[in-house]
Amino acid sequence: MKILYAIQGVGNGHITRAIELIPVFEKFAEVDVLISGRSQQGLSLPFHVQYWYHGITMILDNDGGIDFTETFKKNKLKRFFDEIKSLPIDEYDFVVSDFEPIAAWAAHMFNIPCYCIGNQFALLDNKTPIINRGDIISKFFIQKYAPCTKSFPIHFQRYSSNIEFPIIRKSIRQLKPTNDGHYTVYLPSYSDEALISMFNHFTDIQWKIFSFNQKETKKIGHLTFHPIDNELFSYSLASCAGVITNAGFGTTSEAIYFGKKLCIIPIKKQFEQLCNAKALSTMGALQIKTLNEKSIDALRDWLINGQTLHIDYPDNTELLVNKIFHYHLAHKEPNDRAKLLLQLQQKRISIS
Repeated sequence: MKILYAIQGVGNGHITRAIELIPVFEKFAEVDVLISGRSQQGLSLPFHVQYWYHGITMILDNDGGIDFTETFKKNKLKRFFDEIKSLPIDEYDFVVSDFEPIAAWAAHMFNIPCYCIGNQFALLDNKTPIINRGDIISKFFIQKYAPCTKSFPIHFQRYSSNIEFPIIRKSIRQLKPTNDGHYTVYLPSYSDEALISMFNHFTDIQWKIFSFNQKETKKIGHLTFHPIDNELFSYSLASCAGVITNAGFGTTSEAIYFGKKLCIIPIKKQFEQLCNAKALSTMGALQIKTLNEKSIDALRDWLINGQTLHIDYPDNTELLVNKIFHYHLAHKEPNDRAKLLLQLQQKRISIS
């Protein structure tokens, strides 16, 4: 059996999830890896990447939002379809897509099963908190961006029985949460200058700010800028008093796992982040619409009175992989199902 595992490279959460899931899939089958979109720096990949594609990349404007003009310029429709056509999708028994569009569309066009993982798919569930229940366009985008045979949604809470908890990295689970008083900041949608301007209002706080613009650690008074480094960021997250970040899924899930105070600033006009922010707000996180002078008082109150969020997320990595294989086998023809089961038995693998 041969599987293609396809990763959306925009945002570290997709890649960190893959680091946990791919070794489990490799117990069952040969796995090739595809990454499309702007792959983030600071993450060393413990697997070979068979295919690198441009895919679709969202360009941020350094002021908390998406630069739609630059995004349009740098994403060519012809290149997107050429990448889909160039992928030898018929080599694979099925595709696992972490909201990655190239492999998902190739599988859709050539009738290859595609199983999608991601918190985006939880937003299609009627019980999940979202900003606008009637937003047909955003829901349509989620469904068509990475079309799938079956989705396996994940979210901060199990709003429905088909939604699983976040995948938390083993490297995170191995760290003991402490509190040395500093605050960890990861806001790639803002420029370093904007962050300095804001956090200079809080001179009694030690800020550790992680930035793609920094090549080495730099201290500016009570502000410490770090380059994006996976290990350093994990330690900062585990030992901080609180976290300020956008409303992506990975960092926020890990902050909740560690039991930290959480302040979220969703990327402007980004449906998924706005929905994540709504869910996190109901759990006790502070949501700030944008980082400016008007948010100083709310941020100061959060620093003093903000509540911690904590869910001891179970390790559900094996569970999620088993759910995908169960579904795949259940929808095969009897003869094909018997052959796959025999292959697994020969590897001394059982699907629990």
